[in-house]
Amino acid sequence: MVNSILTPSTTEAAGIELKSYNTTIPMGSLAIGVDNIHHDVFLSPRFVQASREYLFDLIRQPPTSCRAR
Repeated sequence: MVNSILTPSTTEAAGIELKSYNTTIPMGSLAIGVDNIHHDVFLSPRFVQASREYLFDLIRQPPTSCRAR
């Protein structure tokens, strides 16, 4: 029931027409620097090394969700 509400039928999906368009975004009203907010942080070498080792071990693990076909 829920899927039928969220997913259009094939006839509805075939009736959707996609069009490209161009838009203009006025930049004059933007305040200087608002889009460049950042925070400097310091990560200790010990934390960086522990994170690196953890991620490498995680990447090296074989996938567990694969089933033999």
